[in-house]
Amino acid sequence: MSSLIDRLSAAKGWGIEAEFRQQAEAFPEERTVSQEEYDELVRDAKEMWQEYERERETAKADRLQLLKEAFAWRRLYHFERSYNHIYGSQIQLLHHLAKLGDTGASIRELYGFYARAVPPIRAYPFENYIEWLVSQELLEKTSVGNYRITESGVFFLEYIKRVGYTQLKLF
Repeated sequence: MSSLIDRLSAAKGWGIEAEFRQQAEAFPEERTVSQEEYDELVRDAKEMWQEYERERETAKADRLQLLKEAFAWRRLYHFERSYNHIYGSQIQLLHHLAKLGDTGASIRELYGFYARAVPPIRAYPFENYIEWLVSQELLEKTSVGNYRITESGVFFLEYIKRVGYTQLKLF
């Protein structure tokens, strides 16, 4: 039925008179494409796809670079903030643990030594003294009473050395 309507070009009243288009006129022949034209279309499509992929990779690399920069700025801010709040004895403790590496150590005795040598530290309980370093991600607890320096803690020590900050702060 739809092909009949497609071919209809004119119709008149109730006496039903209809004119139909020729088949060729109703459905024009499809244009054939030469092999050269086809190959050129395929090449163009491939080039367009490659360009899209290059732009996508560039955008991806730009986003990755932006994330790296944001992470670096965040880390710098974190290190600056940590340095402004850390005690000199906590820096020495980080150095001590850095020398031990992944083995970690029970640091309560070291805290006791610092507390005897620098009386104001006694006002700062061991748990708070150590937990501040843990909260800053400079130390991590390995087992009950044992701690080790984190990768961030090692970078922190390197940062304050490169920037030229003193490691002989109060307390």
